[in-house]
Amino acid sequence: MTVSVPQTVQATRRLTQTEAIVEAIAQEMRRDPSVFMIGQDIGEFGGSLQGTQGLWQEFGPRRIREAPISESAMVGAAIGAALFGRRPIVEVSFGEFLPAAMNQLINQAPNLHYMTGGAASVPVVIRTRVGDGPAFLSLDVDFVDAAFCPGTGTPEVGGPTSFQALSYLRALVGLPFVGFDVVEVSPPYDGPGQVTALFAANVIFEMLSLVVLSRTADTRPAPSL
Repeated sequence: MTVSVPQTVQATRRLTQTEAIVEAIAQEMRRDPSVFMIGQDIGEFGGSLQGTQGLWQEFGPRRIREAPISESAMVGAAIGAALFGRRPIVEVSFGEFLPAAMNQLINQAPNLHYMTGGAASVPVVIRTRVGDGPAFLSLDVDFVDAAFCPGTGTPEVGGPTSFQALSYLRALVGLPFVGFDVVEVSPPYDGPGQVTALFAANVIFEMLSLVVLSRTADTRPAPSL
């Protein structure tokens, strides 16, 4: 008996990280007409470091929207558009400019869903670039869902589980960390099991492990939980 095996070999393409991201954005914009980009120099210029090259030519100025030099205005406009059903991608040229939009990023976008009793959603994507120099990570335990970390002064409903949070940390292996801190642990709110304190202790262990790995130049994939 002869068994025929279909040949499904596909050609392999080599893309830079920037090219892959631009291609993914283009694919999503073709799929969903509500997706648009807003940012500085993202039109004909092609974006910082050519990070939006070709998008303006394909989608035009209505969906690749040039913005003034105001990160707060860009993010604020994106939040407003998201509230009315659009799915904006905000291009912030470099991570150093994120603090200029911190009010929109911290006080507005994350809270509107809860302030409206779940009636509103804010599907905004912020895209930016950061350097590859030494890194410092601060983890606020109220980032984790209050069911897993109740011992904090500002609990946030809907965050990740403690399992997921530790997985996120382990995914950072290989970055050149020089330090960490863990904040917002409040023992009076933690209850008899002290689960928040135990989570914070595990976080510190994971952070110390990341520092050791970065100093030994060990960039092997982190083990799964």
